[in-house]
Amino acid sequence: MKRHWPALPEPDAVLEGLAVNPALPGPLLLRLIAEHSGAAADGLAEREPLPATAVTAMAGHPDPWVRAALAGNRSVAAEIRLRLHDDPDPLVRQWIQNVRDLPRPESALSRILERYLSWSERGMLTDPELIGELMEEATRDRRLVALLTRHPDDRFRTAACVFGSVDPDLREILLRDRSATVRSRMAAILTERARPSTAADLDGIRGMRRGSVLTAPLSPELLARVLAEGDEDDLAVLTYNDHLPPEAVAALLAHPLPAVRRAFAGRRQLTAAQAVRLGADPDPSVRTAVSLHPVLTEEQLSAIDIDPGSAGSDRHYPKPSREVLARWATSVNPLLRRRAAEDSRLPAALAAGLAGDTDREVRMRVGRFHPAVVPPALMLESYLDRPHAGRCGCGIRMLRHADFPVAGLARFATHDSPAVRLLATYDPQADPALLEDLLTDPDQEVRRAAARSRHLPVARIVALLDEPELRGFAAANPALPVTEMARRLELPRLVPRGASAPPRHP
Repeated sequence: MKRHWPALPEPDAVLEGLAVNPALPGPLLLRLIAEHSGAAADGLAEREPLPATAVTAMAGHPDPWVRAALAGNRSVAAEIRLRLHDDPDPLVRQWIQNVRDLPRPESALSRILERYLSWSERGMLTDPELIGELMEEATRDRRLVALLTRHPDDRFRTAACVFGSVDPDLREILLRDRSATVRSRMAAILTERARPSTAADLDGIRGMRRGSVLTAPLSPELLARVLAEGDEDDLAVLTYNDHLPPEAVAALLAHPLPAVRRAFAGRRQLTAAQAVRLGADPDPSVRTAVSLHPVLTEEQLSAIDIDPGSAGSDRHYPKPSREVLARWATSVNPLLRRRAAEDSRLPAALAAGLAGDTDREVRMRVGRFHPAVVPPALMLESYLDRPHAGRCGCGIRMLRHADFPVAGLARFATHDSPAVRLLATYDPQADPALLEDLLTDPDQEVRRAAARSRHLPVARIVALLDEPELRGFAAANPALPVTEMARRLELPRLVPRGASAPPRHP
């Protein structure tokens, strides 16, 4: 935030830790907001949940960085944060526009275009840079396309032309635009998109540019050359070419290289008959890949002999509707059930059913992504199955859950994995000497977890408030006495954060 508001006080690790401390009493939280919110702004943005009284105090606070911290706090209702789109401070409005988890209201979209116009008029963007930035913004939020199309500035309408290639109605509007520049730009894009690529377009290029050529219309000569050369990567890219003739698709579905057939198993336009043929492919990885295709019925899926172990990374697929998600959760295909298990929108009843799934990976995923509906033992097993997940959102949710089995976790204090060692800090029966050892663990996250441990002796927690590396994490410790919290708020000079980052998950 400092670069936005030069007057913003330097962050203070102790204040940031207190800001996220769940045991900080309401009156002290309000006092922190009123007297020290600048130095604790990052912590206030992280606190979950933020009480209604604190939300009111931050929304009406005179300092813009406090209101910006409210905008970034995901525990606050969207309708409250969205009001900051009308904040008097332009930097707060810009801040809220960049918060990814919030939908932007129509009024905010107009302000985005006003901001780019202002930058252009002040010489901060060249015309090509302006058009590129506008295209990127419209890609993020397609509602901007309509505003670009109606904008009085020719450059803004020119930025909309790239979307006219896929929207027939928009295309007709831009082809009849009052500006010859806009009309010619739209026509040029359509001409270029319709022109079959030739060998000259492909020669000597690699990477994304090569992929762009191979997914566009290809001349018969170029297609024949690509098929004849048999480059595995080029043939796999053809999967995404919507312009291939049927005979080329048939040849690629029967290609001798399993990698090519596997790639085409994910082709969006596959017919049910083509998918069924691939479901009988001699290569298990091809059969497994096609088993994820939406064209197949459950009856057809049940006839496919898949090998879940041959499935590669399965992260790039369209977000399913809730109806499709429910079908995945009850599918005969364990790979589809795995997808369902890690979707946060999955209804609790379906998630609970997957907790007893015959596929272990399904159980592990539902344990990580739906800890509220699984048995405590499965929560711990899921954590141990992917210890690195302890440092990301799903692991944090498990550790915060009231039913996470903490008894006996001290046994992991000497584990090779730091993400597993830090489990020992949650054991209520952990020996103080063990926790003291973890305060000097080679891994930074383990040391921070030990400083946050409510099972650390109180005197040690208080002493850590004056240690540079761990003071912020000790301040976030819910076992810190309220009297010490109040005393720290009284101190006239607080120590800057320095190397001690704000405690993100106490």
